[in-house]
Amino acid sequence: MKNNKTPVIIVAVVLLVLIIAPIVTLIVLKKGTGSDESSQNSERKEVVVDFELSQLAKKAKQLVNNDLAAALRRGDVPIDFMSTLRDDLKKADKELSSGKVDRARNGYMDIVSTAEARLKTLEFAESAGELKDSTYTELGDHEYLKTAFENTYDEAVYTYNQGLQDLEASEFEKSVRHFEATQKILNELRAQSVQQVEAQLEAAEVALTEFDPTTARTSFERVLEIDSANSTAEKGVLKAEALAAIVTDLQSIKSLRTSGDNEAALAQINALIEKTPDNPLLLDKRKEVEADIVEDKREAILERAAAAETEGDLIAAITALKEANKIRSDDETTERLNQLKAEEKQRRMEVLLETGYNALKAGNFDAAKTAYEESIALDPKSEEARAGLQKTSSLYLANIRYNQSIESSANYLIEGRIPLATKFFNEAIKSRPSNLTFKQKDEEARIRDSLAAQREPVSVTIVSNRKTYVSLIGVFPPERFKEKEIMLYPDVYTIRGTRSNHISVETEVKVSNSMGPEGIQIVCTDKL
Repeated sequence: MKNNKTPVIIVAVVLLVLIIAPIVTLIVLKKGTGSDESSQNSERKEVVVDFELSQLAKKAKQLVNNDLAAALRRGDVPIDFMSTLRDDLKKADKELSSGKVDRARNGYMDIVSTAEARLKTLEFAESAGELKDSTYTELGDHEYLKTAFENTYDEAVYTYNQGLQDLEASEFEKSVRHFEATQKILNELRAQSVQQVEAQLEAAEVALTEFDPTTARTSFERVLEIDSANSTAEKGVLKAEALAAIVTDLQSIKSLRTSGDNEAALAQINALIEKTPDNPLLLDKRKEVEADIVEDKREAILERAAAAETEGDLIAAITALKEANKIRSDDETTERLNQLKAEEKQRRMEVLLETGYNALKAGNFDAAKTAYEESIALDPKSEEARAGLQKTSSLYLANIRYNQSIESSANYLIEGRIPLATKFFNEAIKSRPSNLTFKQKDEEARIRDSLAAQREPVSVTIVSNRKTYVSLIGVFPPERFKEKEIMLYPDVYTIRGTRSNHISVETEVKVSNSMGPEGIQIVCTDKL
C-alpha cells in the first residue's frame, strides 16, 4: 500500500506546480509592466524639468570656460577667483549627476551671477582706460580756451582727475562717469567759445560800420584770445587800425552814400586808396560801393521797364527786364519777364492773325503767307494760323493758275490763235480768285471782249492758177481751182500748194474779223 501512494503524491505535486506557475508568472509580469510604466513617466518628467537647468548649466560653463578663461589669459582676473568658480562648477555638476536638482540649479545661478558681474566690471575697466586717453587728448586740444574760460576749463580738469582716482581705486563705473562728464564740459566749452566768437565778431563789424575803431579792435582781439588762428579777427584788427587813420574821410563817404551819391563816394574812396593802396578797410568799402552802384543801375533799369510797360511798349519792357537780369536775377524779375513775354506773344499773335486775314481778304497772298508763317513760328499749335496759311496757300496757287492762264490767253489772242486763247481764258475763269485787283479785272474784261468779237466765222477767198494743188490743212484736201471762197472761224491756218516738178509753197494765214476783202494767193511758180 505504501509503495502505491508515493507516485500518486508526486503526480499531485507536479499538477499543483503546473497550475500555480502560470498564475505566479502572470502576477510577476503585471508587476514588472507597472514598474516600467512608472519608470518611464518619471524619466519623462525629469526631461522636462532638466531642460531649463541644462541651459543654465551650459551658460555657466560658457562663462567660466570661455569668457572668463579668456580674461584670465589676458591677466584681467586673478587665478584664485577662477579656481573658486571652477570648484563651484564641479560641485554643481556633481549635485546634478546625483539628482540634487535644486542644489545644482542654485549653484549654477550663483556661478552665472558672479561671472556676469565680473565681466561687466571688466567692460567698465576697458571703457575707463579708453576714455582716460581720449579725454586727456581733448583737454590738451582745448587748453587754448583756458585763458578765456578759466573756470569752465578748471572744472573739466578737476572732473578728469576724479576719474583718474576712481580708475586707480578700480571704481571703473564711477571712473567712466567722470570721464564722460569731462567730455560734456568740454563740449559746452566749445559751444561757449563759438558763441563768444560769433558775438564778438558781430560787435566788431557793427563798430566798424559806426566808425568806432577802438571798440572794433577790442572785439577782434577778444576773438583772438579765444581763437588765436581766427583769420577774420586777424584781418579785423588791421581794418580797425586802418579805420583809425581815416575816420573823418569815411564819415564823409558814408554821408555821400546815405544821400544816394555812390559815384561821388566811389571817387573819394579811390582817391584815398591812391594814398594808402593796401588799406583793407578802403578796399572793402570800394567793393561795397561798386556793388551799390551796380544795384542802382539795376533799379534804374527796372524803373525804365515799369514805365515802358505802363506805356504799353512791352518789347521795351522785356528788353529792360532782360538787361536787369543780366546784372542780377531774382524770382520776381524773372516771373514778371515771363509774364510780359507771354503777353507780348499773345498780342503779337493777334496782330499777325489780323494782318494775315486782311492781306488774304485784299488778295495780297505774299503778305498773308508771311503773317501766318510768323504766327505759326510763335505758336505752332495755333489752329487759326494753320487754317489761314492753308487757305492762303490754296488761294495763292489758284491766283498763280489764274494769272498764268490769263497770260497764255492774251498771248494766243495776239497770235490770232482764238481757240487756244479761248481755252486758257476758260481755265482762268475756273480758277478765278474771289478778290481780283483792278488791273486783273481790266485784263480779264479786255480778253473776254476780244474773244467775243471773234466768235463768228469769216469769209476767206483763196486764189490759185488751176495748176497748183491747194490744201487747207485740217479743212479741205488738195485740189486745183482758180478761186475758192470758204467760211473760217478766226484762228491761224496753214495753206499748202504743191505742183509736179515745182517747189511746194506753204504759208500761215491769221483769220480774224478784221481781215480785208483781198484773197490769199497760193501758186507754185518755181521749178525744181
